[in-house]
Amino acid sequence: MEKSILEKRFSVGLCLGESIEDIELFLEKYHRYLNSIYFSVPLGRKFYSRAKLSDEYDGNEEKLIHVLKSIRSRNIRLELTLNTRDLTAEEIKMAIDFCADNDVTPEEIVCLKEYGEVVRELLPNCEIKYSFNNHDVWLDKVDKNFDTVIIGKGLLRDTDKLGEVVKEYNVTYMLNNGCSFICNGRCGAGNCRNMFEADIKLNGLEYVYARSSIFPSELKYLITQTDYANQLKFKISNRPWGLKFTRDALDAYISMEDSIDEWKTNRKVLRVFCATVPISERLDEIDLDEVIEYKKHMELCSERTKNGN
Repeated sequence: MEKSILEKRFSVGLCLGESIEDIELFLEKYHRYLNSIYFSVPLGRKFYSRAKLSDEYDGNEEKLIHVLKSIRSRNIRLELTLNTRDLTAEEIKMAIDFCADNDVTPEEIVCLKEYGEVVRELLPNCEIKYSFNNHDVWLDKVDKNFDTVIIGKGLLRDTDKLGEVVKEYNVTYMLNNGCSFICNGRCGAGNCRNMFEADIKLNGLEYVYARSSIFPSELKYLITQTDYANQLKFKISNRPWGLKFTRDALDAYISMEDSIDEWKTNRKVLRVFCATVPISERLDEIDLDEVIEYKKHMELCSERTKNGN
């Protein structure tokens, strides 16, 4: 299938811990597929959803600005992340001012629902995205300040509901975060692990992985078999796993083809389709044939599995 159908469809996170040379090579190779690159501002731990990002961003302002300008020069949109809890209006303004002062004002901001009004007032023409960290994507929870909804969890496999959402909002589909479908609370490593352990014990590792992962063929299904394909963009969760992980994920999804035989000999590749830690630790245990069998009966499935081949 012509890969141009995926041009300017993906959003990935900025891996600032990599060398400038490697980041430039990455941008040169993938810029045609990248709609946006999301990034944080080096204004302290409060602005990072992961502690590791502090090591990448703090003290690297010059490098960050250089890379952001390079991103923009390749016609990739800048996406500022403001999706951590308890930011004040003054702190939100500080983050936006940091970008403006360095000539990298973002075209997009992904944020929590309580920040929408402040962001809209400060940047009225910016695309404001309803962060996956809000943990709900039902229409009655999203207010008029948001242009785009980032969806995940159960909605990934509820194509009827997804069709309703795209009638009201732009949609960014979270391809590989792999969050538990039974989670309705704030992210937390301990809580996440407990839910996955319980889910795996009840339903089995293969079922949980099959439900939580999105394979390249399932992306193909969304692109070719739904009425709203042109309204979707796709987000890849890749921070803080680095450029190799990001390249592997993009290469696989852009191909829109499952490489079952290859995955059987290297199950570590399965991580790029479901990046959550409790699953990543068990990849060598997964029976891939059983995963494929489960996917046959789930809403999104490949032509290969639907036909039983």
